[in-house]
Amino acid sequence: MAIGDYIKYKTGLSQRALAAELGMNHNAIQRRFSGAGVMDVETLVKIADRYSLDLLDLMVKAGSSPPTAPTPCAWAAPSATSPMKTSWAKSCAV
Repeated sequence: MAIGDYIKYKTGLSQRALAAELGMNHNAIQRRFSGAGVMDVETLVKIADRYSLDLLDLMVKAGSSPPTAPTPCAWAAPSATSPMKTSWAKSCAV
């Protein structure tokens, strides 16, 4: 489902009504909904706040990359076959 369809489904508003409520130009909303314009994070935050929508869902629908958590590192116990038999090894996925 495209971002425009998703927002219309969740809010029940037309593009004109949404533009009026957000204080934006109808053409700007139309471009963003059609994919010709970029749906910026500021607009997504406004929509999420006003209509109690999940910002992460909106970001995914808009094609934005959601923030990711850093990859954790793990400590591995020494093994009998390990070249470092007496020390612990830190392993981090890249």
